[in-house]
Amino acid sequence: EISCSLVGSEMCIRDRIIIDENLCKGCHLCLYMCPQNVYAISSEPNKKSVQLPYVNFGDRCDKCGKCEIACPDQAITVNDLEGK
Repeated sequence: EISCSLVGSEMCIRDRIIIDENLCKGCHLCLYMCPQNVYAISSEPNKKSVQLPYVNFGDRCDKCGKCEIACPDQAITVNDLEGK
């Protein structure tokens, strides 16, 4: 399930990963820290002219949380939707 730019907030939700587009400054640390290569970089800049990361391979995510920890802007949340 993908839902981007939700009403009232600028977030991109895919599978268990939430990226808050208002907080993300496009440093791409999540991309470099993810051992599963879950992220890719958008080819289109957002309204702040930032090329944001997005979840390209959500099924690879093992919920390690390295991207969430590495994000200096706390723009990423990794949820455990399966309750494990």
